[in-house]
Amino acid sequence: MALALVLAFCTWAAVAVAAPLENARYGGLYIGSAVEPHPANILRNPAAIGMVSGTHIFIDGTLRLDHGRVQRTAIRSDTGNPGPGADLSFPSVRYTHITPDGYFGITSDLGNNLVVIGVALLTPFAERQLFPGAGSSSSSSSSPGPSGEGPLRYHRIESQWYHLFVSPVVAIRAHKRFFIGLGMTYVRSMFDMVFARDRRLRDGSVPPYEDGLSTERVHIQGAENSFCFNLGLVARLPWGVDIGLSYRSRVVGVNQDNIRAEGSARVTRWDADSGGWKTYSGRARTAYDLPDALTLGAKWAYKSWDFGFGLEWSRWSVHDTIRFTLTGNEFRGEAGMTNWDVDFKHYRGFQDVVRISASGAKRWGKKVKLTVGSMYESTAVPNEWISAASMDSHKLDLVVGLLWRPHKNIGLYLGYGVILAPVVRVSQSGFDPGHLVRCVEDRVDILWSENCRNAIEGKGLPSAAGSYWMMTHRFGFGISYDYW
Repeated sequence: MALALVLAFCTWAAVAVAAPLENARYGGLYIGSAVEPHPANILRNPAAIGMVSGTHIFIDGTLRLDHGRVQRTAIRSDTGNPGPGADLSFPSVRYTHITPDGYFGITSDLGNNLVVIGVALLTPFAERQLFPGAGSSSSSSSSPGPSGEGPLRYHRIESQWYHLFVSPVVAIRAHKRFFIGLGMTYVRSMFDMVFARDRRLRDGSVPPYEDGLSTERVHIQGAENSFCFNLGLVARLPWGVDIGLSYRSRVVGVNQDNIRAEGSARVTRWDADSGGWKTYSGRARTAYDLPDALTLGAKWAYKSWDFGFGLEWSRWSVHDTIRFTLTGNEFRGEAGMTNWDVDFKHYRGFQDVVRISASGAKRWGKKVKLTVGSMYESTAVPNEWISAASMDSHKLDLVVGLLWRPHKNIGLYLGYGVILAPVVRVSQSGFDPGHLVRCVEDRVDILWSENCRNAIEGKGLPSAAGSYWMMTHRFGFGISYDYW
């Protein structure tokens, strides 16, 4: 029963509101390094729990407040791109989201000196977006108005995209100074996304671009059972130094090399004959990749001080596209959709991410511990591929956490964090709707036409040029039961 309640909490927390797809501080705001002997490190480095004796239960909740602003650059209605003579401008879009994140971890050495087992439930990859101007919730069956989906609609209207990790691990005490950890994680990958398409791009009837009655609303849902593994090493050196190295694999489905979420699809478009919006329904598959990661962590305990250091490489370059495949008689028959209406991609163009972190903690006996930390994170999205669907930049992540033990077996955790990022200005967007138009003019020659190759890769979306700003505040509370 308790496990079911935690599972429900983690699932609800992941979909509550918008957040970056990867949470770099899963497990709370209080952990100084990847070699901290704590249940919060079960996924990050399973070997770290080998240094923990007894049984420990840790539950954490973090409330994230994300807010930002997007201002699209005005475009020319006859080209779909910014430039002299731009006559189609867009209002500024401000958004605010509040996201609860949940974490549950338990470890136990089962009263022996050889192994420690643990299990964690968490959502390290999660996204929930709902931009002002969206016509309706994705769970609603109501139809959009001609232009009521907002200026960001061609890249994102709404999304609920998350991955619930259930991570059992085992740590082996190979030596009093050397620990080995490994685990196999079940991942429930769930996907619910809404965006718009400009029908004129594919039927050759432009200009005008981004015409309201040509808006086609696409709503895709899906889910997949996926898996990954993680392994780690920790060595306890002299002089109070711990150092560790860990690896987490890519998340993949059974007999697959990526994630393929199967589910339903609805496409809503303007029907001139009836003079209203009409919805067509069918099935959908959404294929994408999540990265593997390599983490190096170190901790130095000096008198009443702990100093932590970390270096992480996350291989986001595997996440280059999202591929959508729609099937069903209504799409092919009644709606008359062609191949590139039902089999298409959105280009992401992500690149590898590097995180460098440092922390310091002061202990007052066994009752109080104060931790402060900072982390630099490089951007996963190159400037030309920034859009409402993938906003990112170089970031500075600052946290402060407090541990207080009112009883030797009870720990209370409080934390606050802020993520600072500069305004990102995209003057030349990599997305160009002209790729689709010129591909049609090139008779859809996918072998010789560069425009067709760009269109097939999902680069023919409307321009995302503009300015993007984001900021995140986090408030954390955790509780632990520790029985040594």
